Amino acid sequence: MFPKIISIIAVIISIIILSDSVRIRDNNDTSVFLAISSQLSQLKAELDRLVERQDLQHLRNYARNCAEATIPNSKPSGIYEILIPSYSKNPFKVTCDATTHGGGWTVILNRIDGSENFYRDWNTYKMGFGDLDGEFFLGLDKLHALTAEHSQQLLVILEDFEGTVHNVTYERFGISGEEQQYGLNTLSQGIGTIGDSSHIIGA
Repeated sequence: MFPKIISIIAVIISIIILSDSVRIRDNNDTSVFLAISSQLSQLKAELDRLVERQDLQHLRNYARNCAEATIPNSKPSGIYEILIPSYSKNPFKVTCDATTHGGGWTVILNRIDGSENFYRDWNTYKMGFGDLDGEFFLGLDKLHALTAEHSQQLLVILEDFEGTVHNVTYERFGISGEEQQYGLNTLSQGIGTIGDSSHIIGA
């Protein structure tokens, strides 16, 4: 809040100085107007730079993924806000897993009990749906932004009706944007106990 107050005061002071520096002559209204317009344009540019610096400070207040949100301070699993500047200037909520395989995982899909309908249309899968406290899909736009920002790992965990857990890990994973229909553009060899893991990913 303090830097914003300083910025506003600076602009007000500049305008006061401007009004003192421009001497209005009755016979030269056009030149006075042009002088004021020019200096106001300069003030607007300076204000834009101040606002941009404020935005950059705002960006630094948020983690870009769950690894940054949980690992540095050993925070527990839960719902956190992250911010990906290439996706949006506003943060969005994600579910972070801070315990499985060392933690730092951003959960992109969670199916537990069938309470959420996963037979959805293209736009719904694009935006994401469900409840971050239960069953959900994060959304293809966010998933693309996450994998485009940094190299990502993918962990798939499956539990059968008998409680047996299987998993597979991919060291590199990424999807394209909407113009390429969110196609899988990066996928390394999977390591785990699922078996035909490529079939699991494509399902």
